[in-house]
Amino acid sequence: MARRVNFIEEINATKDTWKIKVRIIGLWRVERSSAPSLEMIFMDENGDKIEAMVKNYHISLWEPQLQEGQSYVGDNFDVVSNE
Repeated sequence: MARRVNFIEEINATKDTWKIKVRIIGLWRVERSSAPSLEMIFMDENGDKIEAMVKNYHISLWEPQLQEGQSYVGDNFDVVSNE
């Protein structure tokens, strides 16, 4: 049975089995000498936003597949809380 899609407002650091459907509304590459990253702002259908990051060792895999303005479904990702 397929897992339901969660909204951004439901996401927290208590588990790593979330499934979200989002649009990338901002996408940029950050060049740091220690660890470059690909950073994004996601927005769900409720208009809620969250920041996301692809770490340096995964950039070559994900950068060609991600495009600003496109929608994606993501699941089983790490959540870092700043609370």
